[in-house]
Amino acid sequence: MDEPEYKNGTTTTANTTTATTTTGSPKPKRTASGQMKRVSRACYNCRRRKSKCDLNTIKASAGALGASSAVPPPARPPETSISPQSTENYNQSRYISPYNEHDRYGPSEGHRDTSMDDDDDEDSTGESAIGSGALRNPSDAWQRLTNVAKRGTEAPRPEGGSGGRASTNGAGTRKGIFAYRLVENEVLTHSLVMQLITRYADNYHCYFPLVPRKYFNSACLDQFAEEKHLLTAVLTVASKDLTSIPHVHQGCSKYMLELISGIAAGADCDVEAVEALLILAEWEPQGLRPSIEPVGRGEEDRAAWMHVGIALRSGYFLGLDKTSFRNDAATGDTQADNRKRLAWASCYVSDRLISVRIGRAFWSRGPGPMTGLVSHDFPSLQPQSPHDEDYSKIFQAILDLTQLYGNVHDVLYSGMRTSRNMMLMGDYVKYIDDFRVAVSRWYRLWGKMPCASNLNVMLQMSYEYLKLYINAFAFQAAISQALHKPKGDDSVSQRDHLRAAFSNVASMQDSRFIYESVEAAKSYLTILTNYVDPERHLHFMPLRFYL
Repeated sequence: MDEPEYKNGTTTTANTTTATTTTGSPKPKRTASGQMKRVSRACYNCRRRKSKCDLNTIKASAGALGASSAVPPPARPPETSISPQSTENYNQSRYISPYNEHDRYGPSEGHRDTSMDDDDDEDSTGESAIGSGALRNPSDAWQRLTNVAKRGTEAPRPEGGSGGRASTNGAGTRKGIFAYRLVENEVLTHSLVMQLITRYADNYHCYFPLVPRKYFNSACLDQFAEEKHLLTAVLTVASKDLTSIPHVHQGCSKYMLELISGIAAGADCDVEAVEALLILAEWEPQGLRPSIEPVGRGEEDRAAWMHVGIALRSGYFLGLDKTSFRNDAATGDTQADNRKRLAWASCYVSDRLISVRIGRAFWSRGPGPMTGLVSHDFPSLQPQSPHDEDYSKIFQAILDLTQLYGNVHDVLYSGMRTSRNMMLMGDYVKYIDDFRVAVSRWYRLWGKMPCASNLNVMLQMSYEYLKLYINAFAFQAAISQALHKPKGDDSVSQRDHLRAAFSNVASMQDSRFIYESVEAAKSYLTILTNYVDPERHLHFMPLRFYL
């Protein structure tokens, strides 16, 4: 019988596939150059720990421990026919490590298929965008640890155990819509909740299609109840003008205020909270304000400004801005990614429009949705039947128009000092001409888009207001130039001076801009009074169209 060789604490035999052990001294291995090479007797784990190794003790305890090999497992399992070169690696598996090799080298392939894949699926749906991907700051690291902790606490527990949820929660029998706060407290009933959702879908949703369409189906009411921020916002808006049941709106508004306070205080939320804040900013229900507060002096705009700001901050924290680029923050859940992209694009639209209305700087300074996104990037808005409205194209038209709003604001209304200098120097003419061309191009592309009459009116009003927004700058510039007179000339009053300056508008330098601004204002009022049904359409349109 051939004498065995020792290597790494194992024995090998050239003419057999089984290994034998020996307690004798290892025989040095001779290299090709004839020099003697020292062979270690200790096993792999003892050498790694730099501790004394007793092969007999390890061999005796192998059956009791049930662990794997003392050396890294081979990349592939040994085959039936083993060559002499591979016999040495194969025989190493006869020696057992005193601790589980899974701790260092991970689970086996079969174990990973059954356990690790399940964890990956949970991670892709359970983690937010900030908890995945590269770590860029300490907050990302904390969020990663938080997600790991949540997976540990949310692990399924055996039924009947002391830690079961049913035993710790007295209302464990309530599920779905019956566990929703307003239904549980008997402020609303199951049927009334569905009636309010239907009212919102029929009258409000078309102007701001942010709520997932599936939630308008009664079969998904229990699923909708899990998104308490979004459901409460829908109920608050839908009940804001129901004077016959004022307690409903009061109850919804009170709960909505509580949820908003939680978001502002840093409570855990998801994309549905961002959607809820944007919906509130579009309509600003009166129940969210104190009853003694006067209305009609900018209170709604100020509240909308704050709600949009909270929505943007929450969206940034959730990583919604990453959806501005295709496949940049894909999580594997296409429906969730599309919903986040739509929510962030809606944040962009709301931020620009409210900033234009109140003359403030934009909240959002990060990447907007203007990175080549078109209607196909919003599949949830595309028609599902021939009779459905194509909200995706309408939303794309609004996005393009909002981009023009933002550009006009940045160039012409970026700051009080910059705007005043531009008015006095006359540098604004070339910018206004370029913007007028861009607006005309948008109208040729989207102005005659086939859609419902109320949606077409909405686009027309937005178009006319943008024309007024652009040309009114030249009107204000003409007034500023007329008021900018040499010091000491007080013989003529300011009112008389302005009357003399505008007595012949046709002879003024900016007469074309002045005429077009007046025409845009008249067109806006004409559309609002003649083409908008006050009961069916104007009553439900967002505040920005008549504030």
